[in-house]
Amino acid sequence: MRNGTTLRLAAAGALAAGLGFASGGAADDLARRDVVVITQSSNGAFVNLKNGQSVVVRLPANLDTGFVWELDVVDATILRPEGAPRFVGAPGSRASGGVQSFRFETLRSGVTPLALASPPPRNGGSGRIFAVRVTVH
Repeated sequence: MRNGTTLRLAAAGALAAGLGFASGGAADDLARRDVVVITQSSNGAFVNLKNGQSVVVRLPANLDTGFVWELDVVDATILRPEGAPRFVGAPGSRASGGVQSFRFETLRSGVTPLALASPPPRNGGSGRIFAVRVTVH
């Protein structure tokens, strides 16, 4: 933790903590009105939430190539991670890739950056950053 409020999780730790396959997730999240789902197209955006809402960040990932995301920066006194990240992929196959989801709960009003990082995959390429600025009212 940085300054007692910022979380930094390693991708390996997230995998060890229970990153797994699931058949649902997206439909369940969208069905709940108190959940805001944001995707890669929101990168760089400002996100407004009401206290009591949850937010789910859904980003493309591929466990087989090592293209996974890790939580980089968030003020956990405003937006607290809920559980381990989840991976939803094609049934029976990790190689085809899928979506990695991170869920957060709002705790109080305030503003926080929310950043996820993807280290360079094992097969080459460069790392990536996904970041939004979250305001909880």
